[in-house]
Amino acid sequence: DTSQPAISRSLAKLEAELGFRLFDRIRGRLVPTREGELFHAEVKANLVGLDRLKLRAAQIKEVGTGTIRVACLSALGHGLVPRAIVAFSRRHPQVRISYQVRTSNIVRDLVASGSFDIGLAADEVDTSGVLHSIFTTPRAVCVMPKNHRLARKQIITPADLADEAFLALSPEDTARLAMDKILAAHGVRPRILIETPYGLTIAILAAKGMG
Repeated sequence: DTSQPAISRSLAKLEAELGFRLFDRIRGRLVPTREGELFHAEVKANLVGLDRLKLRAAQIKEVGTGTIRVACLSALGHGLVPRAIVAFSRRHPQVRISYQVRTSNIVRDLVASGSFDIGLAADEVDTSGVLHSIFTTPRAVCVMPKNHRLARKQIITPADLADEAFLALSPEDTARLAMDKILAAHGVRPRILIETPYGLTIAILAAKGMG
């Protein structure tokens, strides 16, 4: 048998040799880091010699030649995140990036299952089982064709939307739920023509004069 102090010393020595942490110490528990998981997978999958492991450790330390997997909701998935990916790729051209734009619930599931490393989702998703933090809180906007009668207004009120042909987010979306609550409080019922989970789809349809 090996004592816990001996294991801790061996682990500390290995981390010092590799140049990165294999585990995070969280409330007295050891939680594998992303680098630790990559290194473990290399050992398990290949069972190769020490020279190969040292080479892989150096690659991981320098961001690596592996794949970073990113999933994102549509609202940020066609502008901000692609720009970030371009900036990252220019700095680390050896890293492959897997990128998907999905609904927030699917983004959460992809990260929780370990299929993806990073996810950006709206706040309606269940965050149990994942590490999470607030990234941004954007303002809501109302989009319409440039020649629409409301386009010249600086502020659009609920009353302005009465009987308007309306393009709405899906009923379960938190922004949609908040909008419905506000409209109901003002006794306003827009004519909803299309429901979709993606804000980009709404913007494209509005630009074509659909609502």
